[in-house]
Amino acid sequence: MDAQAKRNLLLRWILPASIALLVLLLIRLFIIFPIRIGGDTMPAPYILGRIAWVSRVHTPLPGRVVLFHAHGYTADSSHPLQVVGRVVAAPGDKLYVDPAGLYINGRELPNHISQQMRYHLQLPRKGEEILLNEVNLVAYREAIHQELGTRASFSSGALFVDGHRVSSYVFLRSYYWILADKVSSGPDSRHIGIVSDKDVQGVFIWPSEH
Repeated sequence: MDAQAKRNLLLRWILPASIALLVLLLIRLFIIFPIRIGGDTMPAPYILGRIAWVSRVHTPLPGRVVLFHAHGYTADSSHPLQVVGRVVAAPGDKLYVDPAGLYINGRELPNHISQQMRYHLQLPRKGEEILLNEVNLVAYREAIHQELGTRASFSSGALFVDGHRVSSYVFLRSYYWILADKVSSGPDSRHIGIVSDKDVQGVFIWPSEH
């Protein structure tokens, strides 16, 4: 094959194919990607084994079904478990749980499983300082650990940063409260606490619930 033929081959086939592959890669990284649902946390249409499409550009508003990372459920911390759940509270929302139900900004969330515990919780926004107590630290603990790593330690219901006890904490990210529709399933925020915007991988756009 002479030089001109090689050049024609490059321009006609190899270069367009390379550009198309790059475009597909960019779409997958930044816009939309497919997954096979690997858990049983949600009812139809988000059933185990089904192929679904997830958008990275849609906002995870309350009510939307999302794919998120649950830390602490795999042996390799760099590859956390991927879970399907529904956003029930967004950054800045106030959550209240008691044996009668779950309330978001004063409104009761229907069909929520009752719990014996009673607590208030605010979903942090990035840069927001929140006072800590023995109760809310349970929900914040994993998030703070993910933000600070070994700088954070916990003892007797308190947070220590670099060995010093602190009574409040400024969060570095914004956080959501995400629950499985199948209340007996998990993990979700009942087990792992608040979920960071970084760990929300995207919003399901297909299949649709409607």
